[in-house]
Amino acid sequence: MCDALNRHKDERTLTILASTYADADIVFLQESAVAFQQKAKADPAIGSRYIVARSATFDKSRDQNSLVLLNKERFVESTIEDHTATVMSSFTTAVPVASGDLFVLSVADKRGE
Repeated sequence: MCDALNRHKDERTLTILASTYADADIVFLQESAVAFQQKAKADPAIGSRYIVARSATFDKSRDQNSLVLLNKERFVESTIEDHTATVMSSFTTAVPVASGDLFVLSVADKRGE
């Protein structure tokens, strides 16, 4: 059963994102692997439609990272600002958050909204 759930997981996820969420301006993804980020950028449907944004604190070893897909028709990629480190530094050690768990960003909207 585990093998059936994990076989071609990335490809199935990309297909779902490209079809079910095709009209979304923003998609939040959690616990994403580094390989998935690369596949999303390279995917014809996802890579052409979305900016695949990640935090500078992206953890390449844990493969449990937060990503945000931003519609290229709505958002200006060059305006993305990563605020994750600032927010993470405000936490005490009692807050169970590791690198990659959180992604805080701001981005300009082309429509001024």
